[in-house]
Amino acid sequence: MSSKYPRSVRRCLPLWALTLEAALILLLFYFFTHYDASLEDQKGLVASYQ
Repeated sequence: MSSKYPRSVRRCLPLWALTLEAALILLLFYFFTHYDASLEDQKGLVASYQ
C-alpha cells in the first residue's frame, strides 16, 4: 500500500513538525522563566510602595 502523499512531503513534513515543536517548547520555556523573574520584580515593587 503506497501513501497518497508525494515522497518529498513524507520526507520533509516530520522534520518541519519536529522543528516547530522544538520552537514552541523553547518559546514556552523562555516565557515561563522570564515570567517568574518579573513576578518577583512585581512583588518587590509592591513592597516598596507599601
